[in-house]
Amino acid sequence: MLPFRDRSISAVVTDPPYDAMIDYSDASDLFYVWIKRALTDAWPEMGLTSHEFGVQEKGDEIIVKKGGTKNHDHRTREHYDRLITQAFNEAQRVVKEDGVVTIVFGHGEPEVWQRLLSAIRDAGLVLTGAWPAKTEAGGKVGFTNIVTTLTMSCRPAPAGRPIGRKGAVESEIRKVVKSRVPDWERWGLAPADMLMAAAGPAMEVAGRYSAVLDARGEEVDISTFLPLARSTVQDAMAVEIDHQPLETFDARTRFALWWARLYGRNVQPKSELRWQTLAASMELTDVRDLVPDASKGCRLVESKSVKPRIDGESAVIDVALAMAKEWAHGLDAVGDVLAASGRSTDDPYLWAAITFLADRLPDSDADAVAWTGIIRNRRNVTSAAAGAERTRQDARNKADQPTLDLGTFDLFGGPELGATITSAAPTDSTRRSNG
Repeated sequence: MLPFRDRSISAVVTDPPYDAMIDYSDASDLFYVWIKRALTDAWPEMGLTSHEFGVQEKGDEIIVKKGGTKNHDHRTREHYDRLITQAFNEAQRVVKEDGVVTIVFGHGEPEVWQRLLSAIRDAGLVLTGAWPAKTEAGGKVGFTNIVTTLTMSCRPAPAGRPIGRKGAVESEIRKVVKSRVPDWERWGLAPADMLMAAAGPAMEVAGRYSAVLDARGEEVDISTFLPLARSTVQDAMAVEIDHQPLETFDARTRFALWWARLYGRNVQPKSELRWQTLAASMELTDVRDLVPDASKGCRLVESKSVKPRIDGESAVIDVALAMAKEWAHGLDAVGDVLAASGRSTDDPYLWAAITFLADRLPDSDADAVAWTGIIRNRRNVTSAAAGAERTRQDARNKADQPTLDLGTFDLFGGPELGATITSAAPTDSTRRSNG
């Protein structure tokens, strides 16, 4: 409980624990047990603890204990959610009606963000603004530091808010997020930071309503609007891939190109992959092979690791990766991949994707080198593909030619068991010779 009267404070600023990031009291117990020995005479309360092992009390610590469920630790997700909601509710109680509660938070997992936003809502607060900041640049991917945090401005939820309809609220969110993107670009925010910043306007819109209902009249969790906000950023940026709008590519290729635009071949936390699949309205299994595991995270796949099966249903990105993989085997091999894909040798989407990837990846990247070589030899590649397609067509024609089974007969006039003569359909040359 905060020792202040209701509606008496202009601003409350808090940087709460980030879920299961750090075991604060456990980590400091080593120092506590020695400090209380040294300071008990001068500071008697330092020696007071109800913990059975004489360490710091942990009943009200708002964290999720890492690995705690296996040890039956009380600091579970439910414990965290209940106490963080109480803490936010206290902030909401003491702040003035026109005051602000500022919450600084960072986490990579969509599930944690969903729970935090639910706690803000359940505490009677509405989010009215958010700003991203790179607070721990230079950390290692997969460790406990957070590279980008979000500073969220919240206010007490006003009374009399209407009920919103899901479709209308989604339309508002798209409109508001798109209106913010030009400012973010002018301020120099990187695309990844824009994705984080999009949570602010999305929650602003959702906070205008006491509840948001879907077509069946069931309440929609506000956290479901986060992927929509992130996908709207992508749409608003009007990304073009060599003059082809990104949204016109097939879904799998669109995902890979957007990932390459954001991160190139740099390793990213696996949580970012989950965010991106949510924003793309795709299942993780649909793209996991495009962004496989790599040293404490994941990154864009290299062609040498793919096992492509190219046919007329293959996505553009799969054809591009297969062509890069075959580059070391010569132009005919690359052309054979293009022919197997069933795509036109001048397919604009394929060549746009190859050009974009070659430009986006480092010059020393093996695939970038391959794609650059393919682009420079485009005419020869298309000629090889045309030749491969002619060979395939000839094989198909030969396979489709009918055969005439004359049965079994005696060469001297009667049927005889064991002698079968099969005659192929006459060719143009045999017709002429038989004239």
